[in-house]
Amino acid sequence: MAQTSTTEQQQRLSQINSLKTVANAEQKIVINYFTQSCFGPKDEKFDQVVSSLRSRLNTRQMALNKIGLDEDQLKEIPDICFEGFQTDTWNNGKIEGFSKAGADTRWRSGKYAITHLFFSPTQVYMYKYEFSLYSNDRKERTEEYFYRDITNFSTSDETVNAYNPNCIGGVKVVPVSTQRFELIVPGDRNEY
Repeated sequence: MAQTSTTEQQQRLSQINSLKTVANAEQKIVINYFTQSCFGPKDEKFDQVVSSLRSRLNTRQMALNKIGLDEDQLKEIPDICFEGFQTDTWNNGKIEGFSKAGADTRWRSGKYAITHLFFSPTQVYMYKYEFSLYSNDRKERTEEYFYRDITNFSTSDETVNAYNPNCIGGVKVVPVSTQRFELIVPGDRNEY
């Protein structure tokens, strides 16, 4: 993995700080959490913001609406939801944002993703919603697969670089373990 220079890290911190001018109250809490490491909001406050955003989204219903599914079509197998902070690439392979180890040693990031898998008698449907916690960036993705086309489900652990701001305005690049789930069809790999 490529290391970024101190200048690039400082530019990233500056860009996130500049978002404060257009951020809403919740986004400002998130920005301050990452840019004011020692004196900013505590882990509990950050977690409250994330929990509030997640509950207001109701991504399960968003997924059903976007895919065009009815609950009656999904009685075969209970749906599955994966969710969590993203500490890896998002914008054309370029790492964005920051991750931070909280006082409880849990990693938190400014990017979050929620993925739902639904199972009908003949198909698997996937809906993924990714969003920034400190800006209005959002990304939705849907896929559907016939069972006969799926060759493999796979899980993996990997280590990616995360950017952890420190108390004196610097940024430390630290390795963070992430988990991946993949649904594999011939010629295509889909990570969630």
